[in-house]
Amino acid sequence: MTVATFEQDEIRFQYPENWTLASETGEEGVVSVSLQSPENSCFFLERYNEQLDLVELAHQMKEEMANEYKDLEFEADENNEELFGHSVTGYDLRFYCLDFLVLARLACLHVEDKTIVIMWQAESRLFEKNELVYQAITKSLLTS
Repeated sequence: MTVATFEQDEIRFQYPENWTLASETGEEGVVSVSLQSPENSCFFLERYNEQLDLVELAHQMKEEMANEYKDLEFEADENNEELFGHSVTGYDLRFYCLDFLVLARLACLHVEDKTIVIMWQAESRLFEKNELVYQAITKSLLTS
């Protein structure tokens, strides 16, 4: 697998070259990056220029998902209490979109004086297949 590198606004990570990348810097310097695989698995990243309350932010993101997907099921993410040396707050999410079961993992964490939100999302049969890719992207982000 060939890798590409994203480097912008003090954010740096590697990702599969055949994934589509989009990024933008919004209000107050919030940087949003999305990656999409050829089979529609997604990796989302938002970076805030301050340390936000992680519990409140994770809850807010979960509520936004619940407003969009009425059948959203969730549980506190006990598996990701630490992600490559960083304490995280997050949820494992499940919902239906176009008759497909979609799985997502939401993680909110502090890196230095910034707040990072990461979400991995894929149709259920692709989620496990791409989980190592999601982890590699996240590791390259958090250890670079």
